[in-house]
Amino acid sequence: MIEKWISDGKSASISYADQLENIENVVRNAIRYTNESTTVNISIEAKNSEKDPVILIIEDNGPGVPSINLPHLFKPFYRVEGDRGRKTGGTGVGLAIADRAIKLHDGEIRAENSKDGGLKIIITIPKTIIAG
Repeated sequence: MIEKWISDGKSASISYADQLENIENVVRNAIRYTNESTTVNISIEAKNSEKDPVILIIEDNGPGVPSINLPHLFKPFYRVEGDRGRKTGGTGVGLAIADRAIKLHDGEIRAENSKDGGLKIIITIPKTIIAG
């Protein structure tokens, strides 16, 4: 269990299992939105140095997201208009929860459209979270 103080003076504890659950949620989203008969690509980059973070990239082959919507994807209850997900369900909280949990671990999560179409989620987390 990891405890981290938040700027409002309250603490929050998030276990390693919770962190994995958040990554799993991002992978499930990618599977949900990828086009039929295509793949979801998942890659991990980890350099030898302990100071270098681990970078996890989850990339679907779905419709992508309009660039104007990308900065808002991690806001609670945010859904892209006409969205990738109205027909696939969801409430718009999964990425917000993942964002919060990853930031509590001094990590970062961001979204960008893939050059070949689809959405790419990049998660960067310190190695100490994985080792610890």
